[in-house]
Parts: sequence; C-alpha cells; structure tokens
Amino acid sequence: RFDTNVNGVPFDFKPEVTTQEVQIGRTALAFFKVTNNSDRPVTAQAVYNVVPESAGAYFEKLECFCFTEQTLQPHQTIEFPMTYFIDPDLATDAETRGIREVTLSYTFYPSVNGKPPAAVSPTRPLGGKPAQGL
Repeated sequence: RFDTNVNGVPFDFKPEVTTQEVQIGRTALAFFKVTNNSDRPVTAQAVYNVVPESAGAYFEKLECFCFTEQTLQPHQTIEFPMTYFIDPDLATDAETRGIREVTLSYTFYPSVNGKPPAAVSPTRPLGGKPAQGL
C-alpha cells in the first residue's frame, strides 16, 4: 500500500495506484504524481516510513525521488518513479513472516538549507534500517 502526505508545502501528492501486489524478492515500480499549486518554485524533500515497523528492514528502495530534494516550478506537475523490492528474508524472520501487507508512507516537507526538518532524516526511515544507495 502507498500513502502520501504533505507538511508545509503547497503540493498535491498522490500515488498512481494505492496498492500493488508484488512477489517477494521481485523488483517493482510505483509512480507518484506531485503538483506545485503555488505561483513560485518550491523545493521540498520526501521522507518515508514503513508500517508495520518490523517490515521496514525488508523494504528496499533502489531508486527513489526521496533520495534528493525536488524543486517544482509554479504549477508544475511531475510524475516520480520509485523502484523497490521486498527482501525475501521478510518471509523467514520470526517477527515478520506472517505479514501480508506493507504500507509505504511518504511526506513532503519544505527543504531547509538543502535538508528536510531535522526531526526526520531521509537517510534513516522511521521504523526501518538506513536507506540503501545514499
């Protein structure tokens, strides 16, 4: 499942689809549409978390718009891809083997000096291990 939110930015932010059925260990692709509703350029960065928290260690993003800040021009709409997979170890870990649904939730925050708010770091997802590829 995919969930999207904004905090302090004039964006519309939605997943192309709210759910995807994926086979564990197979690479998948999801798209997210972002529109800047303001009359000025806005720079923001998406941060994420994974629910249930125990599944966060097994949700691997290979490419993600959340790895860097994004600047959208006034009234610009961009469709961002995100490539991911769920590590097969999810099915063998005693804490996670019964999990059948994982929710990835993104929130766009304004970028402050090239970084999102200090309370949430894009290099460490809430409930997960440090992001790969940073």
